[in-house]
Amino acid sequence: MTEKSDRTRLIASATRRGQGRRPVAPPIERASTLLNDTPGAMRDEGRGPVYGIEDLSAARALRDLLCDLEGATDAWLVPSGLAAVTVPLTALLRSGDEVLTTDALYGPSRRFLKRHMGARGVTTAFHDAAASVEDILASITDRTRLLLIESPASLTFEMLDVPALAAACRARGVLTVMDNTWGAGLAFRPLAHGVDVSVQAVTKYVSGHSDLLMGSIAVAGSSLGRPIAETLEDLGWRVSPDDAWLALRGLRTLPLRYQEQARSARVVADWLNARPEVADILYPALPGTPDHDLWTRNYTGAASIFGVVMKGGDETAAHALMSALELFGLGYSWGGFESLITHETGQLSGRRSPPALAGQLLRLHVGLEDPRDLIADLESPPVGSRVTIQPPNSGAATAAICIHSGCGIIMMLATPPSTIRPAMTQPAQLFRDRRRATQPPATTAASQANTTQALAASEAEATICFRSSGSAGSRPAGGGIAACPAISSPIRTTNATTTPATIPRIVLSIGRPLQNMSGKP
Repeated sequence: MTEKSDRTRLIASATRRGQGRRPVAPPIERASTLLNDTPGAMRDEGRGPVYGIEDLSAARALRDLLCDLEGATDAWLVPSGLAAVTVPLTALLRSGDEVLTTDALYGPSRRFLKRHMGARGVTTAFHDAAASVEDILASITDRTRLLLIESPASLTFEMLDVPALAAACRARGVLTVMDNTWGAGLAFRPLAHGVDVSVQAVTKYVSGHSDLLMGSIAVAGSSLGRPIAETLEDLGWRVSPDDAWLALRGLRTLPLRYQEQARSARVVADWLNARPEVADILYPALPGTPDHDLWTRNYTGAASIFGVVMKGGDETAAHALMSALELFGLGYSWGGFESLITHETGQLSGRRSPPALAGQLLRLHVGLEDPRDLIADLESPPVGSRVTIQPPNSGAATAAICIHSGCGIIMMLATPPSTIRPAMTQPAQLFRDRRRATQPPATTAASQANTTQALAASEAEATICFRSSGSAGSRPAGGGIAACPAISSPIRTTNATTTPATIPRIVLSIGRPLQNMSGKP
């Protein structure tokens, strides 16, 4: 019989015969003390675990499946993805050794190398995130004991030629450890390409439900497995039976989720790539990106996480965009069923050579939602977005709305009041906040007072503020810039000769979230 697919093997292990009548999903075993029938059996390790710190049934089943997935001789479970990186480093490095790794390394891994391994006399050297194989090999010295590979790189998604690096390092006696969370053991198998140790955050795709923390460590030989196993034994690190059971459940559906989320991510990435507000997409699975050829050559699939570089903007603009979205959760991690968005520009400052990006860096994780709905969310017009609509014959125009990302305060410029009539068409609809699911009635050709009421009705939790260069009587009661203490420099003009003090016409700024990134709100 031909070799079965990953999808089949991960399920067939649960239905294998010869084990008697049993549930498809194994029961959860929770125990510290394990009882025996006789004193002589108490230390008989051939009968299975003798104490709860050793892996019980769900953890053992999970380890077996991960070995199958990774093509490993052994695999271990640790309490987090970070621990999956730090345990091999602790086990395999000694004082005087050097680690070589990417400048784009995951921040907590970088911190561990500097703070913990540095205190143990282990030094770290960094290569450029986009370095070639030749450049990386040229950085190897007599002290280099281990190459820590992260491909694609954290946040900016540069990809390395892992098979070529693994072969060259093995010839030089340099160990290789790879964080393969992005490949998940499906799209790429490090051990099959010569890597010595493959680690991943089970927290992400294997779990798939954002409800546990776990990491895995896999090796293809006993020479490295022994020090790793001994280090885990000495540290006393294990995972809980409940978490192991949840991860085992998630692993059964991993191939389907991974494939479907990758398909959706490609749809969203293609759409974003065509947007004029987007400067760059950092996703090696996308044709035309710098490392697409490497991805095509070495990978059979892709994760559903990528970077989006917006044109211009600042942190406030990025946060306003994120706040305007309904379907993208604001939270860290990835690989779960839900879509997420984070702002990552500030995280790049920890690198020795931060990349020169054209604007703010957002990281998107695409979940299991319909990609059409995700695109509609990105394209929809919640509060805080900006496109200029001006009345006829208005002359010089000024942008006229801003939103404070922290509290949702809106400011609109309106002077004189009469000019609001030709500009306002269904303002309540245009200013609706879809996150609050409000649906106020449309308003047309309203007076400034009625318009204020319509906007306030559509934004029950926001404060509507007007600032006018006209008389105080043209401002609604309670309005004015004093009502927006959190907003600094809120006025952006599109005419260099126009100042906030001499605004000749009203311009309403209403539109789409992505357009909020073209400059300061």
